[in-house]
Amino acid sequence: MNIEIANRLVQLRKQHGYSQDELAAKLGLSRQAVSKWERAEASPDTDNLIMLSRVYGISLDELLRTEDPIPEPEPDKGVKVTINGKPVRFNKEDGFYFSYGDDDEEYESGDSDSKKFEIKCDKNEEKSPWLMFPYPVFVSILYLGLGFAFNLWHPGWLLFLTIPIYYPIVNWFTGKRNHCFWRSFPFAMIVTLAFLAIGCIWGYWHPAWALFLLIPIYYPMVKVIDRSYRRKFGYTNGSTVRVASGPVKIDFDGNVTINGKPVVDDDDDDD
Repeated sequence: MNIEIANRLVQLRKQHGYSQDELAAKLGLSRQAVSKWERAEASPDTDNLIMLSRVYGISLDELLRTEDPIPEPEPDKGVKVTINGKPVRFNKEDGFYFSYGDDDEEYESGDSDSKKFEIKCDKNEEKSPWLMFPYPVFVSILYLGLGFAFNLWHPGWLLFLTIPIYYPIVNWFTGKRNHCFWRSFPFAMIVTLAFLAIGCIWGYWHPAWALFLLIPIYYPMVKVIDRSYRRKFGYTNGSTVRVASGPVKIDFDGNVTINGKPVVDDDDDDD
């Protein structure tokens, strides 16, 4: 292979955004084979030339014609998403949602099998003042005050254990409450704090340790209560959309990408 064709293979690969490993994987070859082509140490056989032309979307003549400029790859139209063979429609009304199934008119009238998935993109959602409150700083100041004023360095340090208790509780009261309160309640941390307080203040390490036996009883009970709570308020799991090709990202403007590629409507891909 002459150096001009080797250079053309390098340019084509880079222009289409492939590494040597990625191109080799598409051709079913080793990276070393691709590297030898691009160094003009070996030549691809006819089958590999045909595969290269298909990968790059050009003819064999265009692949080997070194005097012509390399054609630009076609712009990526994005990915088209379907669920059970039905196209997905993306809308930005009333927040952001996407639906699939029959026409929108039928969906609105309730006469179709369309499904609607609602995704909240609250760009300007304000945080609760309770979450903004610097509770760890407050606890530190309170601990230092108790220590210097009353010499309660011990067991005053137990106050720091209230920090991981404070935030789950506040999150539930200020959040969307998709689960019942008792699921968010930091029961294990409360038990640990109670055990240390009883032991440090009153010296009842035994039988205070028995409090830990409540933990494996508490969570199975809460699971049943939470299931009933979610069913009552409509927080069922519903349909789940799984995309095998890569991660799905939705920005605050409602733009959807899968593996970095924009998702397009079914009609947009017919050009």
